[in-house]
Amino acid sequence: TYDGAIPSGNSLMAYNLVFLSLITDEENYTTAAQDQIDFLSGVAQSPMNHAMFLLALMHHTNPPMKITVVLGDPTDRPDLPPEAIVTILQAPTKEYPLKDGKTTYYVCHGHRCLPPTNDKTRLCPNE
Repeated sequence: TYDGAIPSGNSLMAYNLVFLSLITDEENYTTAAQDQIDFLSGVAQSPMNHAMFLLALMHHTNPPMKITVVLGDPTDRPDLPPEAIVTILQAPTKEYPLKDGKTTYYVCHGHRCLPPTNDKTRLCPNE
């Protein structure tokens, strides 16, 4: 479980499972990520030797912003925060309709989702 110059396989697996659970919302990945984090949780006693695991733990406990973009114009290329998990839909769906016929942004951070917006400058959940 030691992360040296090359991260341990267990830490990388925890990191990958956390991100798979975040981008897919599938329960089996969420359960596997939690199991892997539980397995590695004892390493927190020496954090400097487990940097990759701590990255996985950070993203598990404080997930990055999730943004779903529904393109009103297929030529739109939104400039979004690099740390966000982004899904771009080419057409509206029942769950993600367009607002006012324009490109619409659906933003969630943690367990809080903002109302849909057409203004990409309002993507910060703290405003």
